[in-house]
Amino acid sequence: MNKDIPVKKECQNEFEAAGVEHGEKKEKKVEDVQKGTQKEDSIDTVEKNQCEHEQVQESESDIEGEGGDEQKIEGTESISSLKQELEDKKRELDELINKFARLQADFDNYKKRVAKERQEMSLYILEDLVSQLLPVVDNFERALDSAKSTGENESLLNGLNMIFKQIKGIMEKNGVKEIEAKEKEFNPRLHEAVMQEETDKYPSNTVIEVLQKGYTLNNKVIRPSLVKVAK
Repeated sequence: MNKDIPVKKECQNEFEAAGVEHGEKKEKKVEDVQKGTQKEDSIDTVEKNQCEHEQVQESESDIEGEGGDEQKIEGTESISSLKQELEDKKRELDELINKFARLQADFDNYKKRVAKERQEMSLYILEDLVSQLLPVVDNFERALDSAKSTGENESLLNGLNMIFKQIKGIMEKNGVKEIEAKEKEFNPRLHEAVMQEETDKYPSNTVIEVLQKGYTLNNKVIRPSLVKVAK
């Protein structure tokens, strides 16, 4: 009876050892299964994360595409706005150029008008002065003719001749000229007939005598010649 006990204990030990080994194998299988499951979960997680990352990239690409389209639209609108502004500035510039041209033309016309009025005023003043001076010249010339006819005081006569020539020179310098009349055909624009005389020495309508000299100022008659005309 006592000898059977150890045998049983050895079997029991072997059985326990086998049970432990079986348990360890079972636990190892469980761990392998768990590891496999965890591995599969990790793979699924990686794939899920990768899909989510791709979706995010696609979303970002779509957003970037939409932003690019918006930027293109904004750029097109900016170009159109700049073109319109440029056209407006060109129109304003053309209007200013036309306005300046009109002002320049008006100013040129004003200068011409003022210059013409000034010239006319100068001519009017000169004409008035010469008209007042002509009777003095006539009297001076008559005095010379009288002194020549008497032949007295020749030195005084020469001095008066010099003064008369100076006066005539000044008149000619300012555009005053004597109208030629004697032995010229009568011209009603230059001559004023106060007498007529029948004669065979001159053709009809010819000036045979100048009673009062006429003068022009810059080709304008300021006093016609008083003449006697052959009939």
